[in-house]
Amino acid sequence: MLKKIGWGIACLWVVFMSVSVVTLTTNAQQSKAKSPGAQRTQFLNGFPWDPGWKEGSIKPPLLTTEQLVTRDKTLQELADKAEITNLLYAYGFYHDTGNGPGIISTFTKDGAIGGGWNNDGNSIDGDGCMTVGERMWNAGVDSAGRVARWPDKTVPRPFPGHSHNIITNVMIQLHGDTAELHAYYTRVHANVVGEPPVAPAPLTAAVHHTGEYIMDLRRTPEGWRFTRQWHVGDAKPENPRPPRDCPAIPTV
Repeated sequence: MLKKIGWGIACLWVVFMSVSVVTLTTNAQQSKAKSPGAQRTQFLNGFPWDPGWKEGSIKPPLLTTEQLVTRDKTLQELADKAEITNLLYAYGFYHDTGNGPGIISTFTKDGAIGGGWNNDGNSIDGDGCMTVGERMWNAGVDSAGRVARWPDKTVPRPFPGHSHNIITNVMIQLHGDTAELHAYYTRVHANVVGEPPVAPAPLTAAVHHTGEYIMDLRRTPEGWRFTRQWHVGDAKPENPRPPRDCPAIPTV
């Protein structure tokens, strides 16, 4: 009888320990998923979170349909995608109007902008450095149109003029309180009376450059905000930026 009781206690102990291990593992995984560091590993776009890929080139992964196409299951997901899309369009409007404070307002406090150029779709080349803080004023606004500048800053105007950033092919993937976004941009410049035409008559405008936005976002108390933006041009710039020391990314 005592032997049977002993075996029963042993079995109960094994069950108890198994349940405990499963519970602890689950809790640890949930804590990890909620930690700030988890935001840095769950994005699928292949871009490094922190600045400074000194090799000068990265090779993003080949994205699958499951990674690019998500099926909205709740009204909240629909609302999140609509808000993120409008945030992207607001960024484009601020870009076209030279509105640096507007650009910065679409980012989290630890947000950053980076860029590069597309090597025929095979790799993204550049110095890998991100721009942060007040420096995003100039990094994020129009640099190819007719926006006025004073030292180190652009002068905001109330409405876009001469050139427009047309944003299309917006794809958003939600991961709870974080998200990633892919979109195309086409920069169109208009002819201006009294200046050399940017397109032969009778055309009134022409495409100046094209590229892709690749962006990470986070839900904040104020709404969705960008944490990282990568602007990938479809052609190598005439004067690419030389390698430099990358600035530290602010922490929150």
